[in-house]
Amino acid sequence: MSAPAAVTFDFGNTLTTDPDWEAVREARVRHIVEWLDGRGGENPDALVQAAFESARLAGRAAWEGERRHFGAGDSLNHIFSELRVETDADGRTALLALLEDPLPARRLLPIDGAADVLRQLREAGLRLGIVSNLAWGPATVMRRHLDQHGLIGFFEPEALAFSDEVGVLKPHPAIFHAALDALGASPQEAAHVGDLKLTDVAGAHELGMITIRYAGIVDDPTDAPDADHVVRGYAELPGVLGL
Repeated sequence: MSAPAAVTFDFGNTLTTDPDWEAVREARVRHIVEWLDGRGGENPDALVQAAFESARLAGRAAWEGERRHFGAGDSLNHIFSELRVETDADGRTALLALLEDPLPARRLLPIDGAADVLRQLREAGLRLGIVSNLAWGPATVMRRHLDQHGLIGFFEPEALAFSDEVGVLKPHPAIFHAALDALGASPQEAAHVGDLKLTDVAGAHELGMITIRYAGIVDDPTDAPDADHVVRGYAELPGVLGL
């Protein structure tokens, strides 16, 4: 195959991986429990955990229905509703900031070989973007992680399509088009690399993009149509892209 003009990438488990994701979730629960304690609330850890799970299911329903982004603010509103908690705008804003970035010192790990291959793709003239579903962590935090690892410069600044800024989730076509339009490429001129069949593969395939599933971190076991190509290391990517 000839090389595409543009390539978009998923973020989590495709460009980076988060070894501390369990600690991050625990920190969010702890922040809410401590915030409630500070207000004299009587919401034990088990109730907060249950409210978190309810918020996760609500987010899943938003994805299954309208493919609507369900972010930290939506989750916090749901948790407050479950716990029958009321707060003022300033209190909510302060807590939300803690929940969006509960462990500021943590660093996501870049996937082995990603930087070298991204550099190779750019040097070959390919234009690069990101198409990523987010939940609790906003795009501002993800950009910081990309910058910390020297990855952000490989991507066109306007082609970072994060769901909290676009408003919809993969596989909705609008989030792919947000990146592709910024890259000046049609779907038929582009490839998408991601780890999940129901979001990355399904959405990109529906638009007519070349689909590449990265299975180096998570080898998606779901019984859904697979990508045109499956790679388990970044070293395989240039060849798959025709370079």
